[in-house]
Amino acid sequence: ISSMLSLSCPAASSMSLEGKNIWILKSSPVEVRMILNAKIAVNLTLHLIGYMISVSVFMLKLDMNPIQVMNLVIVPICYSFFITVIGIALNKKYPNYDWDSEMIVVKQSLPVIVTGIIGMIALIIGAAMILFTVFAALPPETAGFGLGWGKDILLFLRGGLPIFTAFVGLIAVFIGIADIKDKQDARKEEAAMKVGENKNE
Repeated sequence: ISSMLSLSCPAASSMSLEGKNIWILKSSPVEVRMILNAKIAVNLTLHLIGYMISVSVFMLKLDMNPIQVMNLVIVPICYSFFITVIGIALNKKYPNYDWDSEMIVVKQSLPVIVTGIIGMIALIIGAAMILFTVFAALPPETAGFGLGWGKDILLFLRGGLPIFTAFVGLIAVFIGIADIKDKQDARKEEAAMKVGENKNE
């Protein structure tokens, strides 16, 4: 599921597809961040359709334990968010508004190609890390191979969980503060624009 989501990123060409009509977005009284968030939301919505169908089929056909179910649900979501943000960031930095055919933008543009390569590399790294984790956790006495670090891994996860939650909490607080500041700046800009319009009148 993660591989299919990583190789499908409409966001990598969503800005370029505006083409010569990009001036409409640039002249509209909408923040750039809101436009990018809308493009990201469209990409995630498309991913969500295939994701829900695939996860439902896997859960119905396979007998999985809770850890496998958690991986099935969480890992594809992480890959979907990752590849979508990478795609829209590359397309914003390297847009191509001067094109004759949409196929050139969708299949041959630099952001699309680089996003696909990054997605494949991320999948390979993720698979390698999972294989190493399994190899490290397996006890060599029973499995015949492995490092036998299972107990150490559990202790590390148990001790690192509070640190991880504290780290996520700090990130959430900083994001909230940044969002509040952005909204305040936007209100100040709107107020300044209204004052300017009133003066012109």
